[in-house]
Amino acid sequence: MLSWGTPPPARTVLEHGDWSLVVEGDRLEQVSVSGVHVLRSIRCVVRDRDWRTFPVRDAALEVLDDSAHRLAARVSGMAELDEQRVSFSLELGLEHGLMRVALRAEALTPVLRARLGLIVLHPLAEVGTVMTVVHPEGDRSTATLGPTISPHQPAKNIAALQWNRAGLDVDLALYGDVFEMEDQRNWIDASFKTYSTPLSIPFPVQLAVGDVIEHALELRVRGTAESAVAESAVARPQLGADLGHIPAVFLGATTTPGAVAALPDELASLGVLVEVPFDSPSASAILERAAIEANGTALDVRLHGIDASNLSSLIARLAALANRGEVRVARIGITSDRGQVTTPEVWAALVEAIAASHQPAVELLAGARSHFTEVNRRHAELPAEAATLGFSLTPQMHDEATAQIVESLDVLPGLLADARRIAGDRALVLGPITLRSRYNTVASTAGPTPGDPAMTGYGAHLVPDATDARWQSPAAGVWLLGALQRLARPGVAAIAIGEVRGPRGVVRDDGSFTAAGEVLKWWAGHEEGVRVDIAHFPQGVHGLAVRMSGASESIDLLLGSLREEPVRVELRDHAGRIHEIDLQPGALAAVTL
Repeated sequence: MLSWGTPPPARTVLEHGDWSLVVEGDRLEQVSVSGVHVLRSIRCVVRDRDWRTFPVRDAALEVLDDSAHRLAARVSGMAELDEQRVSFSLELGLEHGLMRVALRAEALTPVLRARLGLIVLHPLAEVGTVMTVVHPEGDRSTATLGPTISPHQPAKNIAALQWNRAGLDVDLALYGDVFEMEDQRNWIDASFKTYSTPLSIPFPVQLAVGDVIEHALELRVRGTAESAVAESAVARPQLGADLGHIPAVFLGATTTPGAVAALPDELASLGVLVEVPFDSPSASAILERAAIEANGTALDVRLHGIDASNLSSLIARLAALANRGEVRVARIGITSDRGQVTTPEVWAALVEAIAASHQPAVELLAGARSHFTEVNRRHAELPAEAATLGFSLTPQMHDEATAQIVESLDVLPGLLADARRIAGDRALVLGPITLRSRYNTVASTAGPTPGDPAMTGYGAHLVPDATDARWQSPAAGVWLLGALQRLARPGVAAIAIGEVRGPRGVVRDDGSFTAAGEVLKWWAGHEEGVRVDIAHFPQGVHGLAVRMSGASESIDLLLGSLREEPVRVELRDHAGRIHEIDLQPGALAAVTL
């Protein structure tokens, strides 16, 4: 059984004629016709003024009618956050060629919401699809879901969408509001989202007790589905070309309170990334804690804030630590908390502060503290003289489901290709990569203010939703392996991951390593090797291969599987020999060829 450390949600498969879907908690998932996934998900979403999603409790499924001509069911639940409550139900009807879903949501308390309504997720398989967009006035346009990630909404003012999927003509009509679509690959979601209430309409909106929102959709499907190709039960990936030396890896500095210690010996060659609020009184203390953890290894300093008046003194402090040999600065990046990107104002302040400190030339990084989204949308505004471009990655901007985490891996190759195109001649530095966001990137209210970091902690430690218990699980190690497999590519200079210690770390309190830590131990032991590509990995199987030079050249592999069942991998080496490796769900396997 694949172990994410948390029990999986209840799942019920509903089938009627050619229709099939999975009810998972309060969601309608994997909507299929004749085995073809036409929609990834249908759900009710409630988000507060800071775009935090209301968790759903008491989700229930009731089948109302299951006859030869029709299947009817109701999914109901309670969405609740900070004593704000919304009850809702999704009425589902399935007939030949037609699905109907009707949402009724009622505010049981006053609710200050940014969004409340029906959303539809389209699967990643729609990349390349040209959709016809029917607007409320009856006119039509087209929207192409291209391989390049769209920085802005590919479709707006939607009343209906029409497209073809694997031989099926699909017509999705939407009622109760004006809808638009966004390309969620910007946040490494493996989907396109059609959602209600356009972002151009001011928010938040106050709902009174008893206010009701009603939305509906009709999904009509016609035609004959193309036959699917069955996947082999045995995985047969192939070794490919050399990709060059593996990128440097940095671990995020520990943000929990208390004393910090140097990186453990097994990870001592990795670097440490520290995020420092440059306009905070605790900035110097945060920097000094990170210097202790780095213990002479490379330090990646990411400055963020608004008021840059104290930036010179902080850079001078960093220069003093470097001059005494207490830190080795790999790079310095800076972003503004207004917009989460490197603005001309903070960039000029950083360049001036570095010049005034008289420290040796240092690599400077521009980009986004948040997601690829902002780099995709605003890269023309970023300073052209920056040597490096960077942004963070997290699979849970919109959804905390385990399936969301797993599917995010499929987005990374395309996102990296877009990032490399935007970066041009500049190197990429990716991360921190974390399961949850380290801070609320879209909040309309101020976040927590750190005090003494040794007493209160700082950064992600002060953000209630930043910690995911699954990060400590075996499966998280395989997920990280899959992420590194896709991101450790030419053009990427460094990748930052998680934190050193604590609930978001890779080293436990007793000194042992999480599964993610074991992946990084393997990586640290192969820093001198040359990355070898592995092609044709089947879905759910992940791995890295590194060629090690020495008396006899060998290829070391680290493999893992996120499948629910064991899988056998047959790997042919460059000499033609076949190696058989049996992978258990969620387990890692180190192999030498």
